[in-house]
Amino acid sequence: MNAVCAAATLAVLVAGTACAGTGKDASDPCRVGVGDADGTLIAETEKRLLHRPDGPVPLHLLTRKTPSGCARVRFTIDASGDVKNPTLEFFFPSPRFGRELLALVSDMKFTPAVAPDGRDEALIIVNIATDFGSAGEAKP
Repeated sequence: MNAVCAAATLAVLVAGTACAGTGKDASDPCRVGVGDADGTLIAETEKRLLHRPDGPVPLHLLTRKTPSGCARVRFTIDASGDVKNPTLEFFFPSPRFGRELLALVSDMKFTPAVAPDGRDEALIIVNIATDFGSAGEAKP
């Protein structure tokens, strides 16, 4: 199994990433219901990302039938750039997949908050996709 959109140890992608072999954006399910204000917040959050975690990626939760997944996570960025109070707003394909991506977001690092109270609202879509490849032709 190949991780097409990123290395197997770091398949955290921001929204809008087209996955090789699929021809479409892996974040499609997580974009449903996202309004203009949240779309802007997602774009701003992505620009602030400084560190993506090196932790395990839940590729084992994907299948040939569902080769990609995503999670939409709302959280606060504190004065140190750490993620605080992450909340899973949407996930696909399963709750377990969503929880594992929520854990990845919790380990991300962003530019520090600039709000007077030291807390900036943030929203991000995380995508993971694989390419299971073809089984190949049968040999006579």
